[in-house]
Amino acid sequence: MNKCLTGKVALVTGARSERGMGYAAALKLAEEGADIVMTTRSGSFKGDPAEFESDQSFEQFRSLARNVEALGVRCFALPMDVTDREQVNRVVDYSCEQLGGIDILFNNAGIGFGELFMDTSPEQFNNAWNINVMGTIHVSQAVIPRMLQRGGGSIINNASIYGLGGAAYVSAYVATKHAIVGLTKSMALELGEQNIRVNAICPGMVVTEMGDIEYQLIADAEGIIFEEAKQGLADQNVLKRGAEPAEIADAVVYLASEKSSFVTGIAMPIAAGQSVGL
Repeated sequence: MNKCLTGKVALVTGARSERGMGYAAALKLAEEGADIVMTTRSGSFKGDPAEFESDQSFEQFRSLARNVEALGVRCFALPMDVTDREQVNRVVDYSCEQLGGIDILFNNAGIGFGELFMDTSPEQFNNAWNINVMGTIHVSQAVIPRMLQRGGGSIINNASIYGLGGAAYVSAYVATKHAIVGLTKSMALELGEQNIRVNAICPGMVVTEMGDIEYQLIADAEGIIFEEAKQGLADQNVLKRGAEPAEIADAVVYLASEKSSFVTGIAMPIAAGQSVGL
């Protein structure tokens, strides 16, 4: 079987959840032959995995990495707080020492929460900005020099469909995702001549643990039950359902591979038509 990413190394942030887009992307990239570094915000990486005292939840994360390894690739599961620039640098340095470099970056780490705009505190806005935007910046700036050493690469930023429009109850999240779309386009313009492509994916409703939190927040705000809130979001797209994480991961693989060699600077809706009316 011809695999399109054999010999490549991919760094995937925010890959802790078995139902999440990060883990789904790690699996799909590995299926295409890429070695994988998966990260999650848990503890502090000092430069040597042997020095890291993991908790039970991180051991579960490592079990996900073993599932990736079972596909016949190398895979490291590492703790990384994307808001900590020094820790990001340590993880990137270690990954390159072990795997030879980084060719693909999926900036997936992020948070979302629901709150009326007037009830959202400065601390909440700052927290969303630091993780969703500054985290993307920290990891990208650490990885880009490594990509240049290997002749180029592909960066995929997770911007969400909310990066193309607006939504009630999630103003901080929406603001950060609009920032990611703008950042993606600026990075693409600067890095194209150096053979680094930068694109954003803009998923709509995805069936994930973070999605469950969003449905409950909407239900609480509107005085409806969870299933009504979930179906209400599904009804915003023409297929009337949420995407499976694997469906989003297929787009990540496309943008990571040479199949998209002439694609850069785009914000790709993956939302079953939800973006048409935005």
